[in-house]
Amino acid sequence: MTHRTYVKIFSVTAMLMLLVVAAINIFIDPFSIFGTPRIQGWSEIKPSAWGRPGFHKTFAVQDLKPDALILGTSRAEVGLNPKHPAFAGLRAYNLAISGGNMEQIGGYFAHARAVTKPRLVVLGLDLHSFNVRFPGRSDFDPNMFTEDPYWEPLLEPLKKLGVAINGQTLEQSLSTIDDQYRPADHRWMPEGQGWVNPIAMDARVREYGGQRNMCLIDEALVTRTEYVPPPTYEFNFGLHLKNSPLEHFRRILREAYAREMALHIFISPVHARHLEVLHSLGLLQTYEDWERLLVKTVAEEAKRAGKEPFPLWDFSGYNSVTTETVPAKNDSQSRMRGYWESSHYRGETGDLVLNRIFGLKTESKNEATDFGVLLNPVNIESHLADFRAGRQRYAKQHAGDVAEVAVEISKIYKNKNHLKNSQLPHKE
Repeated sequence: MTHRTYVKIFSVTAMLMLLVVAAINIFIDPFSIFGTPRIQGWSEIKPSAWGRPGFHKTFAVQDLKPDALILGTSRAEVGLNPKHPAFAGLRAYNLAISGGNMEQIGGYFAHARAVTKPRLVVLGLDLHSFNVRFPGRSDFDPNMFTEDPYWEPLLEPLKKLGVAINGQTLEQSLSTIDDQYRPADHRWMPEGQGWVNPIAMDARVREYGGQRNMCLIDEALVTRTEYVPPPTYEFNFGLHLKNSPLEHFRRILREAYAREMALHIFISPVHARHLEVLHSLGLLQTYEDWERLLVKTVAEEAKRAGKEPFPLWDFSGYNSVTTETVPAKNDSQSRMRGYWESSHYRGETGDLVLNRIFGLKTESKNEATDFGVLLNPVNIESHLADFRAGRQRYAKQHAGDVAEVAVEISKIYKNKNHLKNSQLPHKE
């Protein structure tokens, strides 16, 4: 066999293998980006679409071209329904990403404004995404994003081709086939326009034996991976860095002003137990400093743009929604009205958030009048004073929860003398 013949055979074989891989991946379409018809027993259910938002959500925004966006972490992804009346008449999409930090949230926002023209943006903020020590999603790939919309009609097919011939996509295609035979309520996937299926959340609660167990599991997870992750075991705003998380937030504000978007910002309504995690880690002062930084940054950017500040709401703290009683540890059947566990709020709570932000009235008698405070430089200190007083009341009324969280956090960091945090910005 001549060298030239060998090269031809090798090239043809390699090409055929790529074509086979591409055909399988396009047929199964695990990330739901090719528009291939879903086939029962093969590709009807696509959990990988949620697991790899860099593929699914990136292309979904390009294809749907929404004019209303929801941004944030998994809390907004789970809790905010793009079909809420606040988005009536708009093509809304939930572009929030699980496990994202501010750089990644900002990256998805930049991509979205490059491929569409959003008029309305709802941005949910969480403390951990402002921790410079928190790396965010490991599969984050900015190369999938669009920077210049002029070339996008040519680049999008090339990007999809790259996904089609990717070996990792083939793995997900095979996994998708296997997922078709799992129990229906265990399918963790986006529902509709990027919103996580509530059925999957309830399945997780059952899997872990109830909501208190889910709280304990999630509280340990966020402690280890988000608030004080290894190897530094530190929370740090990184304000000394030119590319700090706060700067990524600032860029979102500037882009929204430059493009005349209606931007509504809110601090996520984590359950009061979650704030006890911060207390046990010595991070409640950091939480207060974070709120001050947000108020200051919003005011600065408004002055810079010569416009009114974007509204910044705080739905966290201690109120009738966030202090809801958590079911007992041996109770696997009861469900809270507003939460899945202490970190993620249900769609019912998300509806209350959107109602408050947009001033929508409902006929419900359960509407919480003490839920949500519009922050500004004038009221921030009084608000934080109320926050501290609320924590004292909660600690007395829910002593069992406070003690349980303290014990669990101490177990995680037992004998870790290097656990530290940078509470005040000026000390960083």
